[in-house]
Amino acid sequence: MYDTIEHIPLIFSVANEASLELNRENAIESIFKFTENSNFSKLEIMANVFTLNGTYIGLHNIDELDIQLCPGLGQKLNKFKTFGSQYSHSCQLNLIDIKKMSANLFYELYLKYQKDDGTQSLYPIYLVNQGIYSNNQFINQNEERQQSWILTKRMYVLDTTVSHQINSTISLRYLSSFKLHITFQPGEGGKILPPYAVIKHSEVGILDETTILQHSFVVSYSNDDFVNEKGLEIAFAFFFCLTVLYSVVQAYSWGKRSGKSVAEISTMIQFIFIECNILSNVILAIVAAVAIGLTISYKKQQSIVFMLTLDDNNINLKRYIIFAFVLKTIALMHRLGQLVLAETFFIDWEKNKVQTSMAINEHILSEPRPMASHEPLNNLNKSKSDSKTVGIWRTYFVANEWNELQCYRKTNIGIQVFLVVILFEYFQFKNYAKIEPQFDRKSDTLDYIYESNLTRFAILTVIYFVVNLCQWITRSFILEPIEDPFRNFVDLCSIANISIITLTHALHGYYIHGRSPHGYADTNMGEINKFLQMEKNNQSGYRGIDGQNDLQTYIFTFPNTFRDKWNRVMNTLREVTVAQSKSRNNNAVTTKIDNNVKIYEDLNNFLKTVISHGDFGCDYEITTPKVFEDFLDVELADTTLKGLLYKDESEVAYTQVFVYGNEFILYSG
Repeated sequence: MYDTIEHIPLIFSVANEASLELNRENAIESIFKFTENSNFSKLEIMANVFTLNGTYIGLHNIDELDIQLCPGLGQKLNKFKTFGSQYSHSCQLNLIDIKKMSANLFYELYLKYQKDDGTQSLYPIYLVNQGIYSNNQFINQNEERQQSWILTKRMYVLDTTVSHQINSTISLRYLSSFKLHITFQPGEGGKILPPYAVIKHSEVGILDETTILQHSFVVSYSNDDFVNEKGLEIAFAFFFCLTVLYSVVQAYSWGKRSGKSVAEISTMIQFIFIECNILSNVILAIVAAVAIGLTISYKKQQSIVFMLTLDDNNINLKRYIIFAFVLKTIALMHRLGQLVLAETFFIDWEKNKVQTSMAINEHILSEPRPMASHEPLNNLNKSKSDSKTVGIWRTYFVANEWNELQCYRKTNIGIQVFLVVILFEYFQFKNYAKIEPQFDRKSDTLDYIYESNLTRFAILTVIYFVVNLCQWITRSFILEPIEDPFRNFVDLCSIANISIITLTHALHGYYIHGRSPHGYADTNMGEINKFLQMEKNNQSGYRGIDGQNDLQTYIFTFPNTFRDKWNRVMNTLREVTVAQSKSRNNNAVTTKIDNNVKIYEDLNNFLKTVISHGDFGCDYEITTPKVFEDFLDVELADTTLKGLLYKDESEVAYTQVFVYGNEFILYSG
């Protein structure tokens, strides 16, 4: 018993002193660290234990007491004792678990720490009991009004005395939630403010074998200067200005390639689409860099510089990712639309063959004339000397190969998702996302450590990037050198004597020069093999359009005259299609095909004339793109009167009209 009131220990804080007590900067004279096996890297919590009548039982370590109520292995349950680990564990308790607990005891919690001189010291851990009711309100449930809290020093875990009260419907009260808050002092490198614990009790009415009780035990670390949001906003603003400038250049390039003399509404719309794509990439890159950098820095730091916060404080990360996802979706839809709307035409260089007179005479002599026929011999000779028309099968074959390349990709999305999931879940790479010092991939039976959105995003980004990079390296340096479908396709065009022109814009696109150096390709297999042997032995001309090398791929920009003539032919096709759709003639389909064939021949002859420099209004020059033009993907030369064919030394620039050439936007989307 205490003789005077002055000697009675204070178990309630005086009003309005909570904020003062919890913000004493020099209260705990120790600098905590993340160094393994150090006395400054352990979180030691002690507790004075009292009975209901105030009898002192003794000082015990918290892991010896029933404060964390969840059953399990002590080694797993005490993972919170590693300083800096954001710990969270919850469980369900039954009647058997309750009977094992020590009831009707009071606990005073203390933080045990070591001073710089090596002496051990205790500092009280104040309690914020959310069940305290004062002035018609639960004053401790308002986390934003710390100054109005009433702090206590003693708590109970299990109270069974309430069941002995008259007319009581409560069997027991128990500690349903315990959350220890540890806050670092800004800029002090490991010094902390006085810790406090937010506790909550729950009541149980009927207690039997079917009763299930919920319990959670949390240790949370925080600091006010977690991330310099202002610096992040400045970085976003800076790169946003750069993206706008780059988008302006790309919009100008689009307008020039589309034949726009001045900026129009369509140009502004394209600017928005381009900005969506670039800005989404910048946001994802910055967020990924920040997330990965913070995760690595946090886990590798020895002296504590900063702490990773919990998910509740990472709401800006979610907003950035959602915003980037929306922008990327818009950009992806726009890019897919461009791929669908690209115009492709297959130019057939093959010429009609005229049979020689000797071949005709041999054919006539070997073929018996019908007795009833009175056809003059000169008419027969005339019919037999008609030119041999060129078959369409070579064009069909090349077009079929072109379509098969449409969805060819450097990476396999199925393999990508499978490997990411396997690495993250099965091989426990997800444990790297736990907010605890050091990288530890060991699997634990209890999910006790916080995984914030930031750390999970960082680990998933690294895994996703590494898996994609491995696929890209495998495809580019192992598989494609053995069998490159795109360069093989260029060879096929030359063998088939078929060129391909594809328009991604009104005046801009890609050209594969497939004109055979042998003049024709509609022949037998033996002669094709002979042609290939001649090329192998350098006994034939070059495949290139200028006849000086074998380069067959080009990037072109033609003058407006080219588009006018192209549209003139295509409009004729549309008019015929509309007219045939209104006709109910039984031969409408046949007539439509005949008209389409004629229009195809007109367009084929027009393009052959352009490529052969036979149309002075659509003439062009062959040049090499400048480094600046290649980097910004823009043509600076004037193409109003004369077009340009840029040499594509990579030989795969035309894949921009395929999924293969747009791998990055699909990968990042």
